[in-house]
Amino acid sequence: AEQTVFDTRATDGPDGYRVDIQYAQRLTWGGEYVHSAPWSVKDQGVRNVSHGCVNVAPDQALWLFQQTMVGDAVIVRGTERVLQSGNGWTAWDVPWANYGV
Repeated sequence: AEQTVFDTRATDGPDGYRVDIQYAQRLTWGGEYVHSAPWSVKDQGVRNVSHGCVNVAPDQALWLFQQTMVGDAVIVRGTERVLQSGNGWTAWDVPWANYGV
């Protein structure tokens, strides 16, 4: 969505947050997105400061939003975290050999 609100207070209670987000592109049904994160630009590519999303600078988020479509593959490097099968567009995460072709 070009503009949306992330609100985790219903699930996280007092530890939750509510924040306006620009250029959010959903990666998983579990809540991981690529989105504009102007508050973390100085940390991007240096250290992990997200709650699971891929934070990008506003200009990069706009460019990506204008260039990609739902279902385009996204490769995230530098993390040990892997997608759980069925959590979003995970067919891209299944090895070709598993298709029985």
